[in-house]
Amino acid sequence: MVEFAALEEGSGRSLGGGGLNRLAPGLGPGQVALTYWLLPEARGRGLGVPLATALVERARDLPPDRGTTLREALLLIAPDNTASQSVARTLGARPTGELVPHPAGGTCRARRWVLDLWES
Repeated sequence: MVEFAALEEGSGRSLGGGGLNRLAPGLGPGQVALTYWLLPEARGRGLGVPLATALVERARDLPPDRGTTLREALLLIAPDNTASQSVARTLGARPTGELVPHPAGGTCRARRWVLDLWES
């Protein structure tokens, strides 16, 4: 697992973060879970796409795991999180239609999205 902090340029104030995890429920060989989040005061400022894009680029730079190169990033997005869905679409991710338990736990559900890391 690799976690990153998104910091405001100049001030170093925390804006959010994200991560890449090769070990998560529902992942198969060649897949990585990609997460990103912004603090409430950082939302609506156009920071989601650059944050998520940086994470995708880091995923592409990860070395193979036991000889398996990463092919896909999986994102779990709450059905009512339209901002995150917009970020995922901008990245080129597509919803699978599958509802799975949300990583936050409880009774929350999330839609599974897939992003090809090596599009032609």
